[in-house]
Amino acid sequence: MDVTGAALKNAPAQFTPFVGREREIALIRSALESTRLLTLTGAGGSGKTRLALEVAGREAATRGQPGVWVELAALSEPALVGDTVLAALGLRDESSAPPAELIARELAGRPLLLVLDNAEHLLHACATFVDALLRASDQVRILVTSRAALGVNGETAWLVPPLSMTSVAGSADEPEAVQLFVQRGQAAAPSFRLTAANRPAVHQVCARLDGLPLALELAAARLRALTPEQIAQRLDDRFRLLTTGNRAALPRQQTLRATIDWSHELLERRERVLLARLSVFRGSFTLEAVEAVTAGDPIATEEVLDLLAALVDRSMVEVIDATGQSRYRLLETIREYAAERLAELGETDTRMRRHAAYYGALIREVEPLLRTRSRPAAMERLTPELENLRTAMSCSRHCDVQIHLRIVGLLHWFWFSSGQWPEAQQWLAGALALPEAQAPTLDRAYLLFSAGAIAALQGRCDDARRHLEEAEQIAEREGDPLLLTNVRNYLGMALNQAGDASALEVILRARPWMEQTNDLYALRLNFLLHGQALVQRGDLEGAIAVTEEGVRVARVFGLSRELGIALQQLASIVARTGDWRRTRSLLAEAFGAMRADPMLLFISRGLELMGSSAAAESAWEDTARLHGAAEAIRAQIGAEMWGVDKAHYAPHLQKAVAALGASRFERIVAEGRALEIPEAIDLALAVGERLGNDDAPDRSSDTGTWRIPEAAVPPAATERLAVRTLGGLEIVAAGAPMSRKTWSSSKARELLLFLLWHPEGSTREEIGVALWPDASSAQLRNSFHVALHHLRRALGHPDWIRFERERYVLAVPGGAELDAMTFEQAAGRALRATRRGEAPLDELAAALAVYRGEYLAGESPGDWQYEIRDRLASLHADLLDAQGAALQKAGRLPEAIAAFEALVEREPLREGASRRLMSALAESGDREGASRVLARLEAAYRREGLGSPGRETVDLARRLHVR
Repeated sequence: MDVTGAALKNAPAQFTPFVGREREIALIRSALESTRLLTLTGAGGSGKTRLALEVAGREAATRGQPGVWVELAALSEPALVGDTVLAALGLRDESSAPPAELIARELAGRPLLLVLDNAEHLLHACATFVDALLRASDQVRILVTSRAALGVNGETAWLVPPLSMTSVAGSADEPEAVQLFVQRGQAAAPSFRLTAANRPAVHQVCARLDGLPLALELAAARLRALTPEQIAQRLDDRFRLLTTGNRAALPRQQTLRATIDWSHELLERRERVLLARLSVFRGSFTLEAVEAVTAGDPIATEEVLDLLAALVDRSMVEVIDATGQSRYRLLETIREYAAERLAELGETDTRMRRHAAYYGALIREVEPLLRTRSRPAAMERLTPELENLRTAMSCSRHCDVQIHLRIVGLLHWFWFSSGQWPEAQQWLAGALALPEAQAPTLDRAYLLFSAGAIAALQGRCDDARRHLEEAEQIAEREGDPLLLTNVRNYLGMALNQAGDASALEVILRARPWMEQTNDLYALRLNFLLHGQALVQRGDLEGAIAVTEEGVRVARVFGLSRELGIALQQLASIVARTGDWRRTRSLLAEAFGAMRADPMLLFISRGLELMGSSAAAESAWEDTARLHGAAEAIRAQIGAEMWGVDKAHYAPHLQKAVAALGASRFERIVAEGRALEIPEAIDLALAVGERLGNDDAPDRSSDTGTWRIPEAAVPPAATERLAVRTLGGLEIVAAGAPMSRKTWSSSKARELLLFLLWHPEGSTREEIGVALWPDASSAQLRNSFHVALHHLRRALGHPDWIRFERERYVLAVPGGAELDAMTFEQAAGRALRATRRGEAPLDELAAALAVYRGEYLAGESPGDWQYEIRDRLASLHADLLDAQGAALQKAGRLPEAIAAFEALVEREPLREGASRRLMSALAESGDREGASRVLARLEAAYRREGLGSPGRETVDLARRLHVR
């Protein structure tokens, strides 16, 4: 066998340059320093082979150590894996010895990097061979490419990501995916160049192909006949488009479909069905959604998690971390392939209906929270679901119109909070135009309310009034007081903007129900609208008083956005009195509140108002710049300046134009338009600080008699968790032992114990070091979230495990108890008292009573728990020793002898315990018993080859006249 050169033997020739991946290469080579088995995993076409080739070549060149490349793609017989490697090494199998043994013998201690390419269809055979070779030779390092990890002890699996679509910070280079497309495109069509004109299309192609190198190369080959724009237009049928590849490549790498076909064929039947059903999702999705949408013959609900995890392991599905909850996603290329398989199963309509029903139920559940103090958490829950909510709306429009109308109508507060008003307008207009939406039902009323409220916010008063007046009639007739209250609030807003004097009467009609139900969210807005109506009537003093009340309600409500809006509205009325210092002070607090939780319309109003305050001080450039920033924000959300604002701000802007000149004014306005929102807020705060604010707290800071609604009744004390680990494992939830059947996953039990031992919480990485010490980051992410799902399901309370400050914490409302920790704490207290010279017999007995037996007796604990088992056993022994000494000192010899006997039985080599037992027996007059103890100790020493007991024991035996 000739592997003495510093080259990669059998390496396939490459005729195109390698592009990018420098970060990945560095990480993989670093990993090879600490592991002898590294498996590059990833989706088909992600570039595993080419990356392995580059890594292995650099390793051979820089280390001066040989490497051998073994291609397994064409091998169909698992039993021939070892022989194939032997052949690649130039060895003949002329004996009955296993191939791994022959290779180790031939290497004779020389180093070798062995690369096994395309192992996914031979996983078991490769795992067996690799394990044997690593055991036979400590000089072999093995690099594997596979769409799934081998599952061998000591393996590090490294997920190969698609090529990046983002440029390196500070670099002018295009993203790696674009670089590859351009390089391969120029090889196919030498005249092709990346230009300002075609750059957007090239980026679109690369993004829609998920940065997959094979897909990019196939797309680039089409540049012989198509422009980048034409390729982008044809990507909806990517499997027909991307068919002309390298004819010298393996058949399964010549077309995009063949590549994914290869991975698909390696799945078992239920995995294929699940993959097909997953195609109805867009963006990322949760396990709960997958269970609701995809379960059904041949997949039971309880099987979904493990099947999903298997698809992750096989690189068909990606895991994404999101605020402590795992989410999943399909690469768009795989999703389209899976959608074809779903159509072949004849299930597309069925699964789309279930998808729409699930997301319809989700928005019904979350929507009420969007007007409460729980809004941030509700938005956090809904925002990652936006792509699937859009899909549910789009598909339900054709397959279940009633669900469509309900989802579109109930999404109002989500659209309001997210500021995505132009998109909301499109969905609402489409829904209201449907024949099924014409009947005067509550579904129509919710759509009308949402369309009208957004129109009011955007300053489209006529549209708002038309929608809201009809919604008011339906809500009143159908008896929906919450909807009716909200409709009247926003109708009052629209009437205010139109200068209609009836606004005040509408606003006041809305208030009684809010006061009866203590709806602080609606009351805050109602007071603000009331103040605005009084401004229209010229009652500035009354307007300030009632708006201050709105600010007080907002302070009690407790969310920064609502407070910022109220403060900004109060500032706009105070400004009309000419009190610019208080105006700027209120605006400073408003901007501080809305910086954390922005509402773009009211940020723009605040910027205009700060610009007016600057005009009052002749700071004309500040006025122009802040006006430009406000204009840009309104354009972003499709809003116009409210009519009442135009009348108020127009004189200040006119003076700025006169002072600066029209051209200079427009130039500075353009500078303001270019500001990012945080920069615009910083500018406004700086202007306010320079021009001067009130130093004293504003009088609206006193919240008066307003109070938040009574909190919900605290959880019952029965919501407790007790875990008994001493003498066996028993888990008791809400007073009832949980059956072993509940715990289908041993890792879920182990995760529960880890969280109990770490009440301060732990990061996923900290947990991973203990539970999955050999896992790569990709393996850990999948394994951890599978265990976490199993644990949450077994407990029946997903909220008991929280993700706070990047740590996972067990937070059981009624408390969680771990008997081993209780024992450790009690033992520590008792032993500390003993060392102080006290004899706390009661404490010692109480601590010993907790120890029912060895930690996790009869279980197979994770490696991290063996140290705990030994520590607790040692503490138990120390307690018995201390109890025996305390009893002997108290003259309670029979009990002392029993304690020492128990200790010696557990630890026959604990010489001090044997001496104390001999002493207690002799003191009780039982010298023969003391002799037997000595004999047992001597026999134990002989069995362990330790010689004989120490001098202290011999001297004691002599003093006690014990042989």
